[in-house]
Amino acid sequence: MDTPSRYWLNSLSSRNNS
Repeated sequence: MDTPSRYWLNSLSSRNNS
């Protein structure tokens, strides 16, 4: 199963990209 780490990392990436 996916770890929460990649989830919050994806969130940070998305926010930075936006």
